[in-house]
Amino acid sequence: MEEDVKVVEHPNGQVELSSSLPVSKWSNPDIEPVPVKNRTWGVYAMMSLWAGIVICIPTWALAGGFIAAGMNVGQAISLIIFGQIIMFLGLIGNAYAGTKYGIPFPVFNRSAFGLKGAVYPGIIRALIGFGWFGIQNWLGGSALSMALGLIFPKWAAWDAATTITEGFWITGLSGGKLIGMLIVLVFSLIIAYSKSEGIRKFAQVTVPIMILIALGFFIWTASNVGINEMLISTGLPTKDFLRQSPIFLTGMIGYWLAMAVSIPDFSRYAKGQKEQISGQFLGLIVVMAVFSLFGVMVAQGTIKIFGKAVWDLIELAGIIGSRSGSIGTLLIIIAFVFVVMATLSTNVAANMVAPLNVFISLSPKYFNFRNSAIIFSIISVLIAPWYILSSYEIYIYNWLNAIGATLGGVLGIQIIDFWVLKKGKLKLLDLYTEGGEYWYKSGINPAAFIALTIAIIVTLPSQFIQSMHIIQSYSIFVSFIIGALLYYLLMKFWIMKSVD
Repeated sequence: MEEDVKVVEHPNGQVELSSSLPVSKWSNPDIEPVPVKNRTWGVYAMMSLWAGIVICIPTWALAGGFIAAGMNVGQAISLIIFGQIIMFLGLIGNAYAGTKYGIPFPVFNRSAFGLKGAVYPGIIRALIGFGWFGIQNWLGGSALSMALGLIFPKWAAWDAATTITEGFWITGLSGGKLIGMLIVLVFSLIIAYSKSEGIRKFAQVTVPIMILIALGFFIWTASNVGINEMLISTGLPTKDFLRQSPIFLTGMIGYWLAMAVSIPDFSRYAKGQKEQISGQFLGLIVVMAVFSLFGVMVAQGTIKIFGKAVWDLIELAGIIGSRSGSIGTLLIIIAFVFVVMATLSTNVAANMVAPLNVFISLSPKYFNFRNSAIIFSIISVLIAPWYILSSYEIYIYNWLNAIGATLGGVLGIQIIDFWVLKKGKLKLLDLYTEGGEYWYKSGINPAAFIALTIAIIVTLPSQFIQSMHIIQSYSIFVSFIIGALLYYLLMKFWIMKSVD
């Protein structure tokens, strides 16, 4: 019985329940607190998780996109590191709750949004997860298709013949890459079914290999143009750089924002706060800076080689493979295989776990990890990742900034709720109890609902309306401030006052 379950606090600050909760519409084994004995992730495990997420094709494409937009290496790296530091501060703020209480993202949201209202930010996070999951599968499928094309020329010819170059939703779609995407999707499901341990072990295997592949592309570029040519370029004039910086900085933060708001899904497995903070610093800040440096320098070098910045690593590998001899082609094929492996590592950890936990929380009695994964996979294909990746403008200006517009308010509300209003303390059992402290008004906290809705209404249209480009450039910051400030005021002078 639930009334027999007690809250146990440990000397290191971690909190757990004395026994499992009964399955109900508010709890099942997938979303109840992780027992302290099962919180086994140390510094290396947390770093490996993030390294597996960071070292992937979209990260490389993001870094290369800065060069494609006209920046030089120094301008690109400075923006990337600055954005990472800002993101890291919000990340560890949310991760703290997961490590302390062992709770996942959907349950953490119940503190601010209510037991029923937590579905609102959860669905937003899930929708973004659909997109990212589809993007990663498409990139992995593209690598697989190109590898097959190098082995079987007829496959490459068929893929080229079926490529669509124009049309909303279908631009960039091709037969070979679509089949490759579906194959990668199946492997993603297999890894996901292994749950957290499988994800952690897979990341620890693929990360070192992907680093070697990135180093290989770096060496190839350096051998063709020299290190100096990869570092030195005019870049954007200072005035243009300062004018364009906000939208790229917003895109940089938006790239990791989905992980920041849902990081309790992973920090709940950490041994303690020291481990999660140190591991995430090494994985997110250090590894991201090094991998991005490879990406921007290689993109800079391709300008000298091909006359344009090749910001897509898979496209670059395809070009190299088509111009190489048999040994070079074999090496590129092997590289493609490991690119697919790295994509699988990133995809499951960063883009699948959190949205699936949201699905499960909608109806724990009927949804579990396995059946939710099937539904999730189907929707991720319909998101049309090939269209999102058809140009760096759509990828950075629209996709990444739209993430900032929608999730910036969620992060603002989470930070204000946990650290300012709740003083870093939650009533663990009430997060799973109807009628408890987080029931608010019929299971919904109207303050959080209103604050997030207004933040989205103000910022999301700016991604598509030219006259609102100023808001678009600062969308994540505007959304964060509106969400945080409105939530604080509504809670302080309405919800909390009425409770008192």
